[in-house]
Amino acid sequence: IKWQKELINKNYSTKYIQSMHELFNRFYTFAGTIYGLNYNPLKIVGRAKNQKKNTPKMNVWEIDEFNKFMSVIEDPMDQCLFRLLYMTGMRKGECVVLQWKDYDGYTIQINKTYSKISKEITYPKTDNSIRKIDLDTKTCEMLNNYLKICKDYDGYSDDKYIFGFHKPYSFTTLKRRKDLYIEKAGVKYIRIHDFRHSHASILISKGIPITAVAERIGDTVETVMNVYAHLMKESNEKIKNLLNEI
Repeated sequence: IKWQKELINKNYSTKYIQSMHELFNRFYTFAGTIYGLNYNPLKIVGRAKNQKKNTPKMNVWEIDEFNKFMSVIEDPMDQCLFRLLYMTGMRKGECVVLQWKDYDGYTIQINKTYSKISKEITYPKTDNSIRKIDLDTKTCEMLNNYLKICKDYDGYSDDKYIFGFHKPYSFTTLKRRKDLYIEKAGVKYIRIHDFRHSHASILISKGIPITAVAERIGDTVETVMNVYAHLMKESNEKIKNLLNEI
């Protein structure tokens, strides 16, 4: 706790503080696995947040904004990548390490992620993150068409990465391409993580149960309710109005 307070007092961002937390946590996990250490203070004290730092504002795209964004993308790999992010709500680390063996023509299996801290492919963020996501018909069609292209590449196998082939699509390239398409399309700026927020927001606004939303995006019900509390209030208002009309 003292160490966390020192980081906060140095006015580091919450993202940086939590990245240090994760790195330290990995050390204790290693010690537990190799040396049988059954004590991890990181899990006891939890994550720290710098309340002084402003949390990035959540921005979401409505479907018409997303379609406008997609309309300027010609590269088939990028088309599949950004559609998958928007239509599944998966994290960018989960998306860039997808392999063709994780796709069965109808669903995507999430069983790994890319850690920006260790720069390695690791176990998913939480146990909730391991999941199978059902895909809509259009996303499957796009992936199937792109798969036909990839199968013509030398050295293709189902172990190849869907986005990057020999190695995962980098976060830097992902952001650069996203920013380029946003500028071309003339839509409002959002972060890569906002694709996830957009997906969850659409589901909640359509009345999908919170438990189903949490399962789909690989979060706990509590997290979903905390992050999208403002949407929950809107949903409650809709329910009240509906009941008033009965």
